Amino acid sequence: MGLGLSIRRAIVVVNGGRTWHEPSPGGGSRFQFTLGVSPRTVEVHRADLMSKLQVKSLSEALRITFAAGLQGEI
Repeated sequence: MGLGLSIRRAIVVVNGGRTWHEPSPGGGSRFQFTLGVSPRTVEVHRADLMSKLQVKSLSEALRITFAAGLQGEI
């Protein structure tokens, strides 16, 4: 399993979701997941994260959060 799949699995499990894959005919796989949160909850957390980090875009907030996590600050 690659690093991206491991990270995805950890995020999904922490958020009460599940993850699975479906093999594709002829090779390869399709990886899917669900999260155990409502769209409203996601929007509230997104707005809160962006406010705390004082950023204008979600992608910038996620880059900062990911970098902090890699450094053990989260």
